[in-house]
Amino acid sequence: MSGVRCISRGTSVWSSFRHEDQILFRCRISVLNLKGPENGYIQSSQSPGVPIHTFTLEQVQHGLVSYVHRGPSNTKIVLQVSDGIETGDPVILRVAAFELQVYLVNKTGLSITHGSWALITPANLSYTTNAPEQDLEVFFEITGQPRYGAVQRLRGPDRWADVEQFSSRQLQKGKIRYVHINTEPHEDEFRFKLFCGDQKFPTEYTFSITFVSVTVDIIRNAELLIDRVQESFISEGFLQSETRPDPTPSRDIMYKIISPPMYGSIFLSSGDLTQHKQLKKGSNFSQEDVAKGRIKYRLHRKSYSTLRDSFQFKVTSNGRASTVHTFNIRHTPPPVDADIVVERMDIREGGTEKITDKYLKIEVQNIRNIVFNVTVPPKHGAINVVDESMVTPARLNTTFFTSHEINSGTVSYTHDDSESTKDRFHFVALAEDPQVDFQYVGVMHFRIIMINDNHPLRTMEKVINVVTNSERVITANDLRYVDPDIDTPTTSIQYTRSKIPNGEFYHVEDRSDPVYLFTQEDIDRRRIVFRHEGPSYGKSVISVTDGQLSSTGILEVVASEPFIEIVNNSGIIVPRGQEAPISNYNLSVETNMNAWGAAILFRVTKQPRYGRLVGLGSLEPRNTFTEADLQNGHLRYVNKGDPSFRDEFRFQARIGDTTTEGIFEVKVNVFDQALINQGRVHYVEVGTNVTSDHFVFDVTNGISSLSRLVFNIQVIPKTIYLSAGLIQVDEGAHTTVTPSVVTVLTDYYTDKIRQYLVTVQPSAAVMDPDTPAENLSITVATPDSGFLALASNLSHPVSSFTQADVNNKRLYFTHTGGLSGMFRWEASDQVHGTGSHVFTVTARELHLHLRHNKPMWVFPMMQQTLSSEVLLTLTSDYDPRRSVMYVVRQAPLLGHLLLEGPGGVRVPVENFTQRHINESRVIFEHTSPFTELSASDMFVFDIETPFAEPLRDQEFHLEISVASPRGGGLERYLGLAPLVVAEGGQATVRPDNLNLSAVLEFIEGYPAASSSDRPPPRLITTVTAVPTHGVFTLRKRNLTEGYTFTVRDIEKGRVRYEHDHSDTLRDAMGFTVALAGNGSSPDVLLFNGSLNVSVTPVNDQPFTLITIPPVMKVVHRQNAVITNHSLLTTDPDNPPSEIDYELMNTPDHGRLILAHNYSVAVQSFTQEDINAGRILYAHDGTNDSDRFYFKVSDGKHEPKYTVFTIEIQPLTLTLVNHTVLPLRQTTTTAYLTPHHLAAHTNGNPNHIFYNVTRPPRFGHLYMNDQVVHTFGQVNIDKGEILYMQVEMTEPADNFQVDIWTWEATVPGVEVRVAVSPLIESNPMTAVVGGRTRLTLEHLDASQLATVTGSSPVFKVKRRPRFGRIKKVTRRVRRSGRSHEVQQFTHEELRAGVIYYVARKLNLKAEEPLHDALHYVLHVPAPGIQPAEGTLRLTLVEAGAVLKEGAEPPRHLRPDLPPSVRGSSETSSAGNGNSELFLGIPEDYLMVVVAGAVALVAIVAIVVVARFATRRRHSDKRRDVVMDADVASLPPPLPSDSRPNSFLTDDMSELECRPTDLPSSPRPGRHLHHHHHNGGSGSLGLAAHLTDSDASWPHDISREVSPAVPQCKVTPLCTDTASRDTPYDPHLAGYPYGMDTQQAEEWGLYEKHQPRTTNPMLRKNQYWV
Repeated sequence: MSGVRCISRGTSVWSSFRHEDQILFRCRISVLNLKGPENGYIQSSQSPGVPIHTFTLEQVQHGLVSYVHRGPSNTKIVLQVSDGIETGDPVILRVAAFELQVYLVNKTGLSITHGSWALITPANLSYTTNAPEQDLEVFFEITGQPRYGAVQRLRGPDRWADVEQFSSRQLQKGKIRYVHINTEPHEDEFRFKLFCGDQKFPTEYTFSITFVSVTVDIIRNAELLIDRVQESFISEGFLQSETRPDPTPSRDIMYKIISPPMYGSIFLSSGDLTQHKQLKKGSNFSQEDVAKGRIKYRLHRKSYSTLRDSFQFKVTSNGRASTVHTFNIRHTPPPVDADIVVERMDIREGGTEKITDKYLKIEVQNIRNIVFNVTVPPKHGAINVVDESMVTPARLNTTFFTSHEINSGTVSYTHDDSESTKDRFHFVALAEDPQVDFQYVGVMHFRIIMINDNHPLRTMEKVINVVTNSERVITANDLRYVDPDIDTPTTSIQYTRSKIPNGEFYHVEDRSDPVYLFTQEDIDRRRIVFRHEGPSYGKSVISVTDGQLSSTGILEVVASEPFIEIVNNSGIIVPRGQEAPISNYNLSVETNMNAWGAAILFRVTKQPRYGRLVGLGSLEPRNTFTEADLQNGHLRYVNKGDPSFRDEFRFQARIGDTTTEGIFEVKVNVFDQALINQGRVHYVEVGTNVTSDHFVFDVTNGISSLSRLVFNIQVIPKTIYLSAGLIQVDEGAHTTVTPSVVTVLTDYYTDKIRQYLVTVQPSAAVMDPDTPAENLSITVATPDSGFLALASNLSHPVSSFTQADVNNKRLYFTHTGGLSGMFRWEASDQVHGTGSHVFTVTARELHLHLRHNKPMWVFPMMQQTLSSEVLLTLTSDYDPRRSVMYVVRQAPLLGHLLLEGPGGVRVPVENFTQRHINESRVIFEHTSPFTELSASDMFVFDIETPFAEPLRDQEFHLEISVASPRGGGLERYLGLAPLVVAEGGQATVRPDNLNLSAVLEFIEGYPAASSSDRPPPRLITTVTAVPTHGVFTLRKRNLTEGYTFTVRDIEKGRVRYEHDHSDTLRDAMGFTVALAGNGSSPDVLLFNGSLNVSVTPVNDQPFTLITIPPVMKVVHRQNAVITNHSLLTTDPDNPPSEIDYELMNTPDHGRLILAHNYSVAVQSFTQEDINAGRILYAHDGTNDSDRFYFKVSDGKHEPKYTVFTIEIQPLTLTLVNHTVLPLRQTTTTAYLTPHHLAAHTNGNPNHIFYNVTRPPRFGHLYMNDQVVHTFGQVNIDKGEILYMQVEMTEPADNFQVDIWTWEATVPGVEVRVAVSPLIESNPMTAVVGGRTRLTLEHLDASQLATVTGSSPVFKVKRRPRFGRIKKVTRRVRRSGRSHEVQQFTHEELRAGVIYYVARKLNLKAEEPLHDALHYVLHVPAPGIQPAEGTLRLTLVEAGAVLKEGAEPPRHLRPDLPPSVRGSSETSSAGNGNSELFLGIPEDYLMVVVAGAVALVAIVAIVVVARFATRRRHSDKRRDVVMDADVASLPPPLPSDSRPNSFLTDDMSELECRPTDLPSSPRPGRHLHHHHHNGGSGSLGLAAHLTDSDASWPHDISREVSPAVPQCKVTPLCTDTASRDTPYDPHLAGYPYGMDTQQAEEWGLYEKHQPRTTNPMLRKNQYWV
């Protein structure tokens, strides 16, 4: 209740203090109580919060004194007044305090557009208190800021700042606003609390901001008409936009050009219209520019044609943009002086025709060459240009060509052979000289003459199911062919079938004889039935023709017990609360019974829960329905509207006693948000004259829902309907056409029409209210371009007539020439006259249009009438009274044209009219016989009519053939059903086999065949090829080549066929049918073909089992196909499909299954199944062999019984490829291929798998972008395994895999990855004892240097055996000195300062010595891995020539295991070759060996004698004396960790040999052990060799010269350190912990350099 209240005048308290006005303001008022502020106090507004005890009445009058309440609600204030002279009595002022409250006045919220701001005023937000007279200020504290904008306060001129609170007085002063900042929400809000003075109110309020979408509407977008000028301004009468709901200044409405016009440009003029800027794509202009006439369109060049141009634009304002709109421009040219021809061309389907100046020509004075630019290419073809050779294409599918190319005949149009009847392309023609002001825009059309060039296509291909020993009607759902060619009827698609082994086809109206020829129409109308007899499966070859082209297919028939099965049950989607039809597209069944439509009954066993099934026109639930109901759409599902998303009903389909059951699912949903996001939800209009539509829908996420939402659709009508009223106007006056006269009936366009286009101007009739039209005479004078005439005599000019003649349409203007004219006229009623007026006349040019010019089919030696369907010419005014004359310039060669006159007399003619053609009086008669089946003819003609340009050199083609013009030759009449005969039997040729009578009737029915001057037609049938396996006879006389027979012979059954009893299934006789000549002319060939004979075999020969005994091999636990190599039975009388195998017992350790379905066990099969690989044997995993007992039979002869044996072979797995995976330096990836790693098994190769037991140390294995630890051989074969190096400091990597299949494993296979240096290396030849320079010819890392931008470094990994690598240092005035180096660079090689210095060796037999430099190629650039390589060196004596392919001496060859040395050394050793060293005679060796043997025997005796005395040493010697057990010795160090000095290398090769080894080295001893996998044998060694190492024949490190002293070395200790520690090539040979600075190399000591201390021994070096 605490508060402040102003003590104001007018309070009754002060009335007692008022004495006189002059002393009023001198009175002072004193407060006698209120000594402490805790009980309230009085304050001055000039010093708020400071208690005062005196104040003047003047301050009270000005409202400067107020009371601040504290303490209890009821308070007394004691006051006393004084005027300075007298003092009044104390007065008590009672104060009653009350609770401060606030009340809402306005909280309407804001409504703004996106991207704008608006002031928050008291009209939007205001509160008041319960002390209104105190004018307390209410403060608003924002507790929740708006999400998409900010509340701001005006801090200074145009400076707004975000605030956390504001007051009611700031709202009154217009200093508070809301500004929208981001996104485009529908609404925003901020929350606030109120406080006033010291009192805060806890209630939180919300202020809402609603966004109104600003739309940019184009209110005017009219076509710009440019009439006979080249430019025009675009004003607001053509283009105007505005924003809604709030208007925007025109300068802020911007147009952005999306695509500029094609034939002109848009220009923006400056304010004074003196400068013009061309607007291009992306340019902008404003609505203000349009309003002020600154935008204009100008053609690029002067147009000689009517053209339509356009540009696309968007309109933007305040961040809102419209969709893309099109502004259309139409230009009408002035009269031009040019010869322009653009005519339609006729092209045969898939053909090519030249575009000549007959169809496309533009000739303009002073323009020599015109370029035709193709702006819109043809859709169904291409414009091509060839070079001058007329053969080589110059530009295919060109975008331009010239008039010179048209005249030279190099431009052509090629049709793409599609089934299209027309095509066109748009072009703009320009002068070749760009300075010439000329352009012509046009369209050239092509008419495509269709031809039959597509084979029949099968659209329904499935097996025909039939009940065993029953019939089945064949429908289009079983067999259907269509012709892709246009307008081919189903009657033209004819089937010819061969014999089928399990039944016959019959016609439903005659089931006595099988049918072999029927049409698609017969199938569509269910006229063909199949009757099953015989085996359950059968197939037949069918030939399908459309009368010209044919296709071949297979017709399969399967007989089984009656069944019915569901083949389609896709369900439906229905809106909630609505209905949807259920058709055969949603639910259909398949059956082998002869039933369809109403015969297939569906019974609903469980009704839907959330809806019901109803029939057509009924709401009662349906319990049954038929297939006919589904096909006719008579079944509907009606949803009840319950909140469920799915429904279903159960049903049973029944045909007689055969049933099947199913569940039909109903989804109660229309679409989801995903479909909307994908743009797959469409609205399709189905009504007419509908301008708006809507649908009601619910939205739910399964938890909460929004119901009864309405989606409104505005349909834009295609047609604007107008209503026109009557306009009344006084004579000679004018009036305004108001909206009431012209009313828009289409609601959508009511407020959108801005302009009306007058298409027909009002007529200028003469009217006189007091004179009838008969008395108004009109006189004309000086008519131009023609004359006036009355209908009674159009050839007689008149100069006067009446208004009644005009009103009754009796007055005509006869045109005599010129395109424009005029005449003057004057009307008079005999009293008054109108004066002279001018009547203008504009004539339209008359053109001829050749509408039809189709090839006409003519039967040989017959007549054919020309009709308007094949030849028709119309005039552009479509006046049937005009005479169109055809003038024949070139007559046909194979016949002549006839004109039928009165009385039916036909005479030759050279000219005829369109009327003659329309009356069927023009006839072509074929008169020239020919020997082929067809011929072509033509005649050339001109088309003429008065006042029109004639059409010259037109061609009319005539196709002379026995084939029908609608497709199909005489085959359709001949029948040609195969003649069926039993093996060794006879058959008579019937009319269905060879129907010559139908051919004769066809010819006799031809109009020209019945003329009196022609003899009746006669057919001659001649045998051209006799049958191979029989004979045709006529009256028991054999028909051989050249014999003839007649129609009557066939009708009387005189022609018969006798089979020769051979085991053949078919035969044929070739024949021709010709129309007999009249004596003076030869016969006309009508048909050349053959009559097929189908032989029904007789099973009279037994079958033979070829494979005796039948046996096959199967891998353990695998499947194998039984082929005809294991099981084959032949029968000369039966096909493989009729040789049946039946199992007497099943296999014990497996089963026979189908190749395409492993779940089906086989009990019987045919030889055809064996030949096709359909039968598999699947082994069950036991180790025993298997067998099954079967019988084979052909169905007639005695079956044979035998046993089929199956031998089980073990499953094997072998490693066939195992090489190093190379990784090229500078690359990080390499694919693992079968060349690097491959295994082979005799089982399924797809079951070979690799488990990575030790992954790569410095990389990963990937498959399909994923790190992989298991993969298969099939992945390696497909190149899917990728190694990627990630640690780029290592030159090699390796990983280990176990290879396994189901029953075999190859463990511990190590795969090495080696980085191959990016270098070109060639072997080097050096002279012993000399110095040889290393150049880029030997080691060239230029490519690596270029790629990395650095100088690669060669670090010596293992020094050469017989030389050193030295670097020459050149000094001034002194000869160069050299020193040995452990590394050198690419640039030093390029500079030629690196040398190989060879030792002085004595080479024998002039044979070379091999050496090698092993190096590591480093790159100082980051991210490039090092790579190891080897430079091969060949040492020769000075002056010696190294022979190609020379081998080093035997004593210099390396001591390698046989697996590395190769087959040559192994074979030689195995052959017992005792010649260990080349160049040593064999007899000398024998002496040495004998001495060595004696020496060994003596040593053995000494050893045995001293054995007792030295027993304490026996255990130690037992380990050393073992000759073969090298495995007990410490493993040898890697080759690159052994000492590199010239002396110790030889010793290191001995490596702790047993004491009984000879003093001279013997090759191939200590590496001849452990060749099995997993050991340390050859496989492990090969894994540590690079490709270059493996390919080089010798290892230099093992070559030992006989000049070097040799000794035995006894190891002092065994190196038992772990081999997994990192390997350092510099410290590998020294004791662990030794620094490289302390290590010394033996090879560094020159002969002339004395040693003061003994060098440090390596771990495998010993003092001797």
